[in-house]
Amino acid sequence: EGGKKPPMRTADDVISRIRWDPSLDSSLFSVGYLDHFLGLLEQPFAQFSWDAELCSVDCSQELAVPRHRIQYFNCGGRRVWDRAARLDRVFGSTGDPLDPLCAEQGEEGNTTLRAGNDQQPPGSPMHEAGSNLQETGSADGEAGSGGLETCGGSDLRPLTQRLSMSPRMTEGQDGDKPGGATEQEEEQEKQMMEEEMVEGGMTENRGRDRCPSKPTHLISVRLDGQKFIQAFKRTRELLTDSLHLSAWHWVPAETLHVTLCLLSLRGPGDVSEAVRILRDFAHEHRQLCPPPLTLSFSPWPGNFGGKVLFLSPRPLAAFRSFNRVLQDRFTERGLLHSHSRSPCYQATLAKVKGRDEGRVFKRIQGTRLRFDFGAVAVDTLHLCTTGEPKRAGEYYETVSVEKLY
Repeated sequence: EGGKKPPMRTADDVISRIRWDPSLDSSLFSVGYLDHFLGLLEQPFAQFSWDAELCSVDCSQELAVPRHRIQYFNCGGRRVWDRAARLDRVFGSTGDPLDPLCAEQGEEGNTTLRAGNDQQPPGSPMHEAGSNLQETGSADGEAGSGGLETCGGSDLRPLTQRLSMSPRMTEGQDGDKPGGATEQEEEQEKQMMEEEMVEGGMTENRGRDRCPSKPTHLISVRLDGQKFIQAFKRTRELLTDSLHLSAWHWVPAETLHVTLCLLSLRGPGDVSEAVRILRDFAHEHRQLCPPPLTLSFSPWPGNFGGKVLFLSPRPLAAFRSFNRVLQDRFTERGLLHSHSRSPCYQATLAKVKGRDEGRVFKRIQGTRLRFDFGAVAVDTLHLCTTGEPKRAGEYYETVSVEKLY
């Protein structure tokens, strides 16, 4: 009552049901999760090491992610659980009808559905999952906010006109629903972002030893064309004018890029091998001299729950094909980080790094940018270290730069 949303079953609940419920075929499920560098990735459920200790996982061999990074689950190609859209067709905790493949154990639309509890052995995670909902609630539900809404008490319609943005007239592509985050969700998001800063090397304690499971290097395409930079600066200026909290979160224009591969390089020998692979790839590319690949960018910005503002490159299929050869070569040498196996590519414009700023960019969801970011030729690849640039106004620390033409 009073507009309060029902608690949503957590990603951990979904994982437990898929693992322990004999009526579900885990091979039908895939998991979408947020990678700190590459954005949204999707992998088959069976590829994850769900019982692994995250701090000790070798990500070049195993795939393991924190639960708070999981964004959605698909079953048979259909979305059955989505954090941002507050969609739950596995348990029906949000009032959504159960997916046919998940409906055998319970009743549709029952927010206290105990999916398969009676079928589980006592003491198993699934045996306990159904009884915890009423006591603990959920912090996994994150609502969408399609169309134009307010942010910090200010109406975004004037901003929309100034940015030449247009509202999306239909629901989001993944069926986003309107609604806001609960205080519990906000607190969990703050904790998540604090962990993201440590894991991504964004803290000031740069001397601390890096966990060996984290990526150490990346292969990137710089977005340093004049048209892209100008459109980025215009977007930043006008958004900052109306969304004041966004001022601190824009990435430096000098670091704009799209990541192709994340690498785990354990020492000078691995770094030398990575440089050799990249040089050989570039040399073969120059010999074959295929038509240049040129990227444009979707006018519909994504926002990862309001924490990251990004644009998606196009044509995506051609970009993936181009990168697959490079990924395969790093994989053969055991250098490709596991989160880079099936990347979703993005150009990050802004990223919330602080823990107290909230979902700064959530309120522009469902809008279209009409600034022209131009076309970017994929003609140079950069092998860089992860982490922040050493000096302001510079690109990431670069180990090798290879021309493709």
